[in-house]
Amino acid sequence: MCEADTTVGARSAERPTRRLAALGAHAGLSTGCWTLNGEVVAPGPYPARLRRVVGIGAHRAARAEIGSWPGYGPTPLRSADRLAGRLGVEAVWVKDESGRFGLGSFKALGGGWGG
Repeated sequence: MCEADTTVGARSAERPTRRLAALGAHAGLSTGCWTLNGEVVAPGPYPARLRRVVGIGAHRAARAEIGSWPGYGPTPLRSADRLAGRLGVEAVWVKDESGRFGLGSFKALGGGWGG
């Protein structure tokens, strides 16, 4: 639970990672605390250091394998209108993975591929 806004870490003073108590309260949410990640990097070329971990070849292999599983298909996006209203934003969409392969998980594919 956040008692107050705090800085919890940073690679640089210009981009801190912060926990904001007031953001959840402003939206009327009882989540305790929201974290703003100052480490997020703007989109750009895929870094070479990450290509060594998961390159395009590994991505394509995983996508082809998972796409061949019986029962695989796209999952729906659900509108979270009440949450959007409470946050004061136009729309919030949630990808609903709960029905995928009967696992009830929001990240069902990662477990199947990693297992």
